[in-house]
Amino acid sequence: MRIYKLLFLIIFTIFNGCLKEKYDTYKIQNQSDHDISILAYDRYFYNNKGEIEQYNTINIKDSFYIESYNKYSVNKRIGEVSDDPGIFSEHYVDSVVIIFDNNKRIIFTCKKLYGSSCYDKPNILNRDTYHDKICEKYGGCDYTYTFTNEDYENAEVIE
Repeated sequence: MRIYKLLFLIIFTIFNGCLKEKYDTYKIQNQSDHDISILAYDRYFYNNKGEIEQYNTINIKDSFYIESYNKYSVNKRIGEVSDDPGIFSEHYVDSVVIIFDNNKRIIFTCKKLYGSSCYDKPNILNRDTYHDKICEKYGGCDYTYTFTNEDYENAEVIE
């Protein structure tokens, strides 16, 4: 009888661990002296010929505001029943404008259907290029993208 109880306990533990929802956490830290507004867009699509075209209208998919020395974070389910990956509410975001104090900006653009497909330089669209990534064994990951005063200095002036 003891062996059945032990076997039941082992099976229950395995199933309980498998059924528990797991999450990735995405954070944007503003470690600058400037407030940041973030606007996320869906600008590009594939036409009937499989070529990339730009929409005629602006399709804002997400936006948020981060005060100086604060952060924005969101949890996304991973696994079989998962949420769209990344910091934004939709997977189709392919362009992002980071605005510092309404006078400077950084633009991230990816001419692909999903911005997460762009692997060039650190890019807020692709979690694999985030500055910091910490993963739990058998769990989710914490992805952190940090903006600093150096980012502000390197941003272009809005005219």
